[in-house]
Amino acid sequence: MAVQYILQLAIDFVLYLLAKLARAGLLDGKRATTHWRYTSSLQEQFPAIEVVPDVLYVDEGQIITSAGSAAGIDAGLHLIRRDFGTTIANQVARRLVVTPHRNGGQKQFIPAPIYTGTNKKFDATDCRRAAIVSASGL
Repeated sequence: MAVQYILQLAIDFVLYLLAKLARAGLLDGKRATTHWRYTSSLQEQFPAIEVVPDVLYVDEGQIITSAGSAAGIDAGLHLIRRDFGTTIANQVARRLVVTPHRNGGQKQFIPAPIYTGTNKKFDATDCRRAAIVSASGL
């Protein structure tokens, strides 16, 4: 329960910051994104923004918006890569134990079923089944 509360506070804070940028007109005429659950609301409230609903992050030069907490890490690594180069970005990614680069144009959410086998022992056969199920949703 406490973790869910903390996550909701973090989401609320990020949405608050995004709304502040939007209300100040800093996103007018620009592309922006947010978490897939809130893209429709952002577009309704701020029609001057070109909301891109299905990407991880959008780089508009001075302003980068992202789709959620993991996408925020991707956007941060993109910013480091853009400003300081690939070597530094890769070092930061390694320190964070995350993928060094996920393209901002990648979809936020792919509604693919996840294999949930009933065996307690997860073996190579389970891995193949999981891969087949995941690939079938692409």
